[in-house]
Amino acid sequence: MLPESVRAVASRMTELSSLREAVIALSAARLASIESEQQRRPRFQHFSEALSRFISAVQHIRTSPADIENVLAAAIHLVLFELEVGTLWGVCCHVAGLENLLMLHQDVLMESPYGRTLLRAGVFLRMRTLFLLNPLSSLGTAPATGRYLQRLVDEIAQPREIIYINMTRAVSMTTHLILAHCMQHDHDSWHRVAGKIYTRFQNTSMQPADPPILPEAAEGRHIYIYLKEIEDRNKAVISDSGYEPLGTMLSKPRESSFNERQPLLNIPELNPIRFDQCEEAIFSAVYALSQIYCDGELLQSLLYQQEIESNPHVTEYVKTILGIAKGYDPASCFCDSVYNMNISWVLVLLALRWPTQEVMRYLKDDFLPRLQRTDTLREDTVGALPCFSRIVNILDTETTRGRRIYTMQPVYADSAEREHFFLMNQVQGYAIHGRDREGYFFNDYIST
Repeated sequence: MLPESVRAVASRMTELSSLREAVIALSAARLASIESEQQRRPRFQHFSEALSRFISAVQHIRTSPADIENVLAAAIHLVLFELEVGTLWGVCCHVAGLENLLMLHQDVLMESPYGRTLLRAGVFLRMRTLFLLNPLSSLGTAPATGRYLQRLVDEIAQPREIIYINMTRAVSMTTHLILAHCMQHDHDSWHRVAGKIYTRFQNTSMQPADPPILPEAAEGRHIYIYLKEIEDRNKAVISDSGYEPLGTMLSKPRESSFNERQPLLNIPELNPIRFDQCEEAIFSAVYALSQIYCDGELLQSLLYQQEIESNPHVTEYVKTILGIAKGYDPASCFCDSVYNMNISWVLVLLALRWPTQEVMRYLKDDFLPRLQRTDTLREDTVGALPCFSRIVNILDTETTRGRRIYTMQPVYADSAEREHFFLMNQVQGYAIHGRDREGYFFNDYIST
């Protein structure tokens, strides 16, 4: 199963030779990954087929580089292939090529329905891939490219895709800002920890770079204003589409007086929120998560060590996500159909912006055991249950120690040691960043 925007691309695989070979390569890689789940080694038959078809797809592209639709359709599936097998340097290269194709040929592609399908799939997949790689990687774009892609998204993407893309932008921007503070206040540990991650990209054309350290005035002028624009854009998308994720539940939360003390979440008392379709649940949770990450007051509270639980605007969105999690039935949801963004990773991102003992306790003692009773084959590749379990345990342990983790980056096994395949779940450890018990920013590495 593929993300909705990508499924339509494969509809012409009988006509386009490069696309056909790339689709078969992806399918074979997925079969090898599933069948080797226990051994952590690819099944040779499917491994060999995947590699052969991948090479064939590249050769077809080289023989017909002017057939833009064929090349772009194949490139989209080659990105998915690299994500499946976990070749991070390959992901970087293919995403860079995908971005160049989108920029160079968007006028021609806009002239046909299939061309617009390719643009929609390419833009969405690019954003999703950058998000999965995490903002710590330097794989980004210049401001002009970002503005161009935003206009393209607004024109051709579906409402759910726009919300998802806006969510990834908000997460990326706020994470960059937090990392800048962590680097500025603990420079030595920053370079020690970051070096473990950046070595994965040394052989690509995209070299790592420290996130910019922004003065406070620049933070207010650029980051916070843009976050407000994303928040307003989300509301406009919902309003214009006529779709209400949770009706009035996701409208602006009620105002409260400045001195009014907000109660704790009291998670056991929250009512479950259930949907007829898994996609509806994920979309509503992603919308709420996006609005949380766009909240400038919450971001300032994290950066300047202020109380976060007293923010009524964010608290209502937190309750919404937790209610959806309580009503979520993981056994009924094929996560690939919702862009590999299952509720597990919504909860992880929530915990990084609402790093309280109450939320961590719910994840470890309630949600994780319920997820562990589910057939793990229904878990998507990047959101595998063992990986999620490790993250929850790290968050819970560090929170108990008095640390508040604001962002964490998985450090994958070196591809040279594993035949360059099936590494996305071969996590060696996590780089974590946040505040310690004394309130100081820290950077650390936790081995798994």
